[in-house]
Amino acid sequence: PNVSFTNTYVPTGSTEAMMRATFEGDNIMEKGVCWSKEHNPTVLDERTTKSFSLNGTVIHVKGLETGTVYYLRPYIINKTYQVAYGEEVKIVTHPKGTCKGTWDEGAPTDEANKRCRDAINETIEYFNQWTGIKGFTLSGHYGSGTPTADCSYGGWMRIGPKASYQAIGTVIHETGHGVGVGTHSRWSNKNVHSWKWFGREANKIYSFLENKDADPYNSDFCMVGDGTHGWGQSASYDWFVNGADKDKHSEFQYIGGCVLLYGLFIDGLCPTSSYSNGIAGYTYNFDSAKRYYIMNKDENSGLNTGLLRHMSTKIGWTPILESGDSIPNDAAWLLEYDPSTGYYSFKNAESGKYISHNTSLTMKTIAEGKKPSATEYFQLMPDRTDVTIGSTDEKLKTHGYWFTWNSSGDKAISGDAYSENLKYGKATIVDFNYADTATKQQWIILSEEELKQNWNVNVASGIHSINTNEINDFAPSTTSSIYSPNGTRLQQLQKGLNIVRHSDGSCEKIFTK
Repeated sequence: PNVSFTNTYVPTGSTEAMMRATFEGDNIMEKGVCWSKEHNPTVLDERTTKSFSLNGTVIHVKGLETGTVYYLRPYIINKTYQVAYGEEVKIVTHPKGTCKGTWDEGAPTDEANKRCRDAINETIEYFNQWTGIKGFTLSGHYGSGTPTADCSYGGWMRIGPKASYQAIGTVIHETGHGVGVGTHSRWSNKNVHSWKWFGREANKIYSFLENKDADPYNSDFCMVGDGTHGWGQSASYDWFVNGADKDKHSEFQYIGGCVLLYGLFIDGLCPTSSYSNGIAGYTYNFDSAKRYYIMNKDENSGLNTGLLRHMSTKIGWTPILESGDSIPNDAAWLLEYDPSTGYYSFKNAESGKYISHNTSLTMKTIAEGKKPSATEYFQLMPDRTDVTIGSTDEKLKTHGYWFTWNSSGDKAISGDAYSENLKYGKATIVDFNYADTATKQQWIILSEEELKQNWNVNVASGIHSINTNEINDFAPSTTSSIYSPNGTRLQQLQKGLNIVRHSDGSCEKIFTK
């Protein structure tokens, strides 16, 4: 048995997920997905064989906890109990939505009222599981003169007398209008060009559902729309159920429509007036134990040459990739993610302080064991245009993110041009600009491996000479800096191994009980 392919993109809900894999072998007894909160799950952990079939196999995982990190692996077992596993994928479930739905019981028969009521209740269940929207109410009304059904932004919906439209597929479709499809300015203002949807997340989900790469820039296979509706070009299903005849009465079709809506929200479509900038969600699959580096996407603000740094009291970028110097610790960042909100924070590996945007960009110390406050969190919204970067023969094709938040209006971090007087380029707070051309507000996140491979640079650990004597009772001076073995700046000695750097640049390795 063999799992020859694992799709590392996994659409997640609040307690569910979907995973694609290709299974091969003879005398197969079972195929599915296993999962755990720890790495390398096995069939002895939680597992499921529930699946959908569309251009391959999609395993439907249920029974997860909300706002939780999981590790998933597809598996296959043959009749002699040989087991093979696919690639492990990390996911984070998002908070359950709080949408509500009502029906005015205005239809002329009990059967019609039940059809409409059940369709609304089922739609709300799908929305709460897969979209994460909070504070939305779908208000359903009977419309004796309504030919099919309709819904306005905010959720006021009418369903007409035809039984074929008193169904889940129609209500999901109309609720899409209620949360922005064809009704919000962002549907056609800046993110839909020539009636293609260029947002990255929705097209990733469309690629997953159809098991084919969607590319709005170079092909017609992508999410498309008009002034009112949206659909997938050359789709197996009409995922947004544009008409009762398109309703397959399929669980997979309904889930697919809802996860596509979630992708639109990650891309910036606003489901309610309370979401001024779409929905914050998990868009960057990072390792919390590793360091990352941040580069501006604008040519005048450090693209290919500069990295964001914490220098004393300042936050800005310097062209250290251009100089060929080793990359210092103050250019390294540790990413933290809060699954209860979908927001990120950035902790400097040198100073141990977090970027804060309370009134201006500053650095703030968070007490050990405490979480950053709202003024340290950022929404990572993926941008829509790729860029090829690197100074070696090995080039990296990637994209950036807007680091945005709402503070009496949507704000973002922008990179200024390099100043010869200041010897750095400022990072400043500006009004958020949703346009593709706003490259100064778009930031590329690079792993340490990407930095080394594509620029051929040395990444400084901040550790010079190390005294290897073991000491169990040690009190560093106030001018000493303490690090964990992976280079994270600590506020105090931790149990086990510590690296202490003194003011003269010397270091020693300290073990504490």
